[in-house]
Amino acid sequence: MSYTDLRDFYPEFSTVIDGWIIEIEKLGGGTIGKSYDGHWRYIVTNAFGEEITRGQDLWTGTPKTHGDMASTLWDFLSSDE
Repeated sequence: MSYTDLRDFYPEFSTVIDGWIIEIEKLGGGTIGKSYDGHWRYIVTNAFGEEITRGQDLWTGTPKTHGDMASTLWDFLSSDE
């Protein structure tokens, strides 16, 4: 993710899962509650505000809501523990 990507990142959805803050947006724009396929951008921070990870490599071929994708990202990150 480049500096420009970070500067232009305005999360459409934010949630807290097990103390981690997941902020996510549909690349190209999206509406909360609607389902989309394709690429998503995200930033994950812990409860202390420290960045854990970020990227725009989250992808789905099946339409998902913002909440679905946040959960998918959390499942992926927590399965690595």
